[in-house]
Amino acid sequence: MIKLDISHVLYLNNMMCKATGGSSGLRDIGALESA
Repeated sequence: MIKLDISHVLYLNNMMCKATGGSSGLRDIGALESA
């Protein structure tokens, strides 16, 4: 359940980064996924 919620948050964060055109957020998501 917790993992599902984290995935949802990362998805929303990814969408926000795309909307703002920022790449630092995408790098943060990559770091979280590899951790």
